[in-house]
Amino acid sequence: MLSYLVYENTVYWTRSSFFLAANAGLLGFVASKLPSSSRDVHGAQAIILTVACLGGAILSILWHRALKVGETWISRWERVCVTLEPEAFGEIEIWRNRPGGGDSAKRVAHHTAWLFSILWTLALGYVVLVGFLACT
Repeated sequence: MLSYLVYENTVYWTRSSFFLAANAGLLGFVASKLPSSSRDVHGAQAIILTVACLGGAILSILWHRALKVGETWISRWERVCVTLEPEAFGEIEIWRNRPGGGDSAKRVAHHTAWLFSILWTLALGYVVLVGFLACT
């Protein structure tokens, strides 16, 4: 059972690392191309930046979903381990009554995903606003 739990934890953090790297790379590209004023905006550039921001927002949504699904599987295997622990280890408590349950690192992953969600929303709003001002 522990090998399944280890596997799910590995998949959880590997996926989270992928989403972090993809979001950071795409956000770095978008941030380097953001115009400083509406006079600096070209039609194609505004479209490309809008699509990139929407792609980043979708990537963040997928990240949130991946975290939630991963936690579901991790929790399932943790419950199985807690149930079987008394038979396997007797009085020794490995999973039972542990403080915090290891949630703080997962909270950091969620906060990081929310940070990127907010940054994508702000970047998209900025690109739309600057693009609108350039058209008027």
